[in-house]
Amino acid sequence: MTTWSPARAIKKLQRSTSANTRMKPATIERFRRFLGRLLCIALVIVFASSTAIAATASAPSPHSVLWIGNSFNYYNGGLPKMFQALVAELRLSLRIGMEAVGRAHLPAHATNPDLPLGNAWDLVVVQGYSDEPTHPSKAEAFRNALDVLNNRITLAGSETALFMTWAYKNRPEMTQLLAGAYQAAGQDIGAQVIPVGLAFAAARQARPALRLYVAEDDKHPSPAGT
Repeated sequence: MTTWSPARAIKKLQRSTSANTRMKPATIERFRRFLGRLLCIALVIVFASSTAIAATASAPSPHSVLWIGNSFNYYNGGLPKMFQALVAELRLSLRIGMEAVGRAHLPAHATNPDLPLGNAWDLVVVQGYSDEPTHPSKAEAFRNALDVLNNRITLAGSETALFMTWAYKNRPEMTQLLAGAYQAAGQDIGAQVIPVGLAFAAARQARPALRLYVAEDDKHPSPAGT
């Protein structure tokens, strides 16, 4: 049996992406070290932020997670698979699923009768369109759809968590706007907010030379961003 390692996972990830988003072999070891630091940053944000919602010290770790979102989730072979590989490094097991449609906004998921919510997921991670919670013409529909989706998740016996999206490369002011919107939404429905956007901004500040976005649109994540 082949033992999983971060280097092998990154090489496999490179083969699944287009040539212009691949990391050069010389950067792999640096990326491994950076990934460890980035995870630490994310943990610090989670536990230090007074707005981290509904997380308790006694809460059990989930054994199954479903991601609901769009291309921010499925780029670079899929964020869930990357997360599962990190969990495997800790010698743990995790069942994952993903329902992601390019450019999807939350109302499309909330009204989808075929969402795989009946598979006994411990946690369902919900991610809206990149600017959906803060855009004047989208925010109300986002919150209404989130209420519907959270009710469906709860009725299925699962717990909801919100995936805070990150700012566009040339619009760093989006970070705090998105953070506030997701935190407020999490408070309203009693859901934990995963501060991905804050971790993304912290990584940009700590390593400004690291390319976290693809060159095509400065929105979607590069392999390092995922």
